[in-house]
Amino acid sequence: MVPSPATTLLVLGLDAPKRGEFSPTTDVMLLVRVEAGAEGNHDGRVDILSIPRDTQAFIPGQGVYKINHAYPFGGVELAQRTIFQVVGLYPQKYVLLDFAGFRRILDALGGVTVDVRQEMKYEDVAGGLKIDLKPGVQRLNAEQSLGFVRWRTSDLARTAQHRQFLVALRNELVRPANLPKVPQVIAELCRSVRTNLSLAEATELAWAAVRMKRPAITTQVLPGRYVVTNDWHFVLDRTRFVVEDGWVRVIAD
Repeated sequence: MVPSPATTLLVLGLDAPKRGEFSPTTDVMLLVRVEAGAEGNHDGRVDILSIPRDTQAFIPGQGVYKINHAYPFGGVELAQRTIFQVVGLYPQKYVLLDFAGFRRILDALGGVTVDVRQEMKYEDVAGGLKIDLKPGVQRLNAEQSLGFVRWRTSDLARTAQHRQFLVALRNELVRPANLPKVPQVIAELCRSVRTNLSLAEATELAWAAVRMKRPAITTQVLPGRYVVTNDWHFVLDRTRFVVEDGWVRVIAD
């Protein structure tokens, strides 16, 4: 069962495999809250909040760095503590995913339909990355999906793509033709990610998302602006968000 009426997850996406003693930084940092409707009620709520990876943060025991350095400094636990320090919300549950796990999960689902809103073309031979996507609604396989979420014109634009992709992924899961695949996707998810969700919790969350026929879905990014000192940093505007009822509410301009 879901541990509470609303479950909040910290979703961390690693930007590279671990090399020797060096852990990668987190390329993706999202807070996701899933609130299922009452039994027999097909409504529900999904909130997705992006934390820009360049956010200036005090990392406990380390000092002031970009927030994506919390994970290599001290793993998931330090990332959770840092988010609490910065945002005021401690995400008890987490999901940690790397590129290989992302590909396996998308392969199990058979791809996802996404509206690519601009041409995305980039190649990094050394990094093994090739992105070549044309604008328009289209079916993306696992490798193309990875290119979509990694494409960047700016960090804020890419966080918007992350949120767009999560919504598209949820919509893909609820397609009637994909319902038989849900158990396989859940099994692959459990094999491919590190998480402190139990199997029962992960299964219930997945099925809760599937059962939501008319969910209210909000996607936002922590407000702030980029400044340049000796490096680019994203400085949060703390007057424009508050923590209420166990979630971060962004205040409109």
